Amino acid sequence: MLHRLQDHISNCYVRAADARRLADTTSNAERKADLHLMEESWKRLAQSYELTERLEHTLLERSREIVQRTEWQRAPNAPFDRVLELAVIGAAGIDTIAFPCRRLLKGWVAAKTGKPLDVRPTHWREWSDGAMPQLARTRARGPATARRAGKVALLPR
Repeated sequence: MLHRLQDHISNCYVRAADARRLADTTSNAERKADLHLMEESWKRLAQSYELTERLEHTLLERSREIVQRTEWQRAPNAPFDRVLELAVIGAAGIDTIAFPCRRLLKGWVAAKTGKPLDVRPTHWREWSDGAMPQLARTRARGPATARRAGKVALLPR
């Protein structure tokens, strides 16, 4: 879509320049005024396409950022002192920790209590507030059900 917009933008500016050139060569005042209006219309249309292009670029960039935040990253690359969702990903699948965690210099801790974790995560991603209702359901069902649901209720030591 971006490539096609560039073609439209270029075409609009070419037509605006053509209208300007014709306006400069005509001696008829009414025709000259119409051609100047046409030039301005082509320029406005080009600016509209440019705005559309900028918005599309911004939306695509924002979309990439959202995807990056939701994809699992390797644990050694995790940022320090941010609320994160952790997982142990292995051959058996993905087991996520059912509460928000933080990486500190001394290791991984539960974000709310600061207690060290009794697990070595392999992956992380940004903690989403939408994960909180799952936390309540997981704890209410107990660890055995939580593991089947893909959430590991590994409580801090």
